[in-house]
Amino acid sequence: MAYACISQRLRDLRTQQGLSQRALANSAGVYHPTVCLIEQGRQIPTLPTIRKLAHALNVDISTLVT
Repeated sequence: MAYACISQRLRDLRTQQGLSQRALANSAGVYHPTVCLIEQGRQIPTLPTIRKLAHALNVDISTLVT
């Protein structure tokens, strides 16, 4: 899995939907710093976290990881 790719895709999808990092975190049920660190490429997201973020963004998991 290309983690830098996930970081960029997450940021792109979030901003396209007009969401702040905090709003996405709240919607996904994860901590705000988690979203921030993933987008910065400083944290590798777990599969459950990827699932939560994808669900909150209304996209398939494959959209984030490919």
